[in-house]
Amino acid sequence: MNEAQLIKQLKPLANWQQLAFATAIAERSLPNYQLFSELAQFGDISVLKQAVGLLWEHIAGQKNTAALEKWLAKAEEIVPDLDQYDMYGASPALDSAVSVISCLMFALEPNLEDAVHVADLSLVTILKFIKHTEVADLSGIELRQYVESHPLYLAQISFLEELHQQLSTKKSISSAEIKKLRKFAQNDQISHLGITANEPNA
Repeated sequence: MNEAQLIKQLKPLANWQQLAFATAIAERSLPNYQLFSELAQFGDISVLKQAVGLLWEHIAGQKNTAALEKWLAKAEEIVPDLDQYDMYGASPALDSAVSVISCLMFALEPNLEDAVHVADLSLVTILKFIKHTEVADLSGIELRQYVESHPLYLAQISFLEELHQQLSTKKSISSAEIKKLRKFAQNDQISHLGITANEPNA
């Protein structure tokens, strides 16, 4: 799935649907940040979790611009600098934080580009992970072909398609539906890289 396909899928949706799509993707990525944070003793996963919780409240209709701005600033403070860490985990942690930040920016000023970026970034994260862990010698078309047939990539495509299907059929969303969507996104605290977090709470 490329950027053009994502734009085609997301463009017809309402702003709240686009934001819910992106927020669900960002939420699934959180274990990637949490594991890095625990190992590197950097950042604070609770900041990203609270920001995601605020985003779902925003989607439910509880608008709070001041709170969004506050948590955006907090999230920006805990983005890892890849130059300071030689461990691979910093990269997916960075992508996770950037995804949440992109969602917060969308909530403050809706922009299709931010929603598309979150979805596209989730696939890029998988590509980088597979290259690092399995096929460091591959690049270009060979790498893309390998990745696009990989179970992690296929599972994420399935997740994106199911998210789109669930959201595109709704004209509005209830608190109960958001709770159900969040449970789907959290995936038993297993990220799109297959990484699990220690804490069971959202």
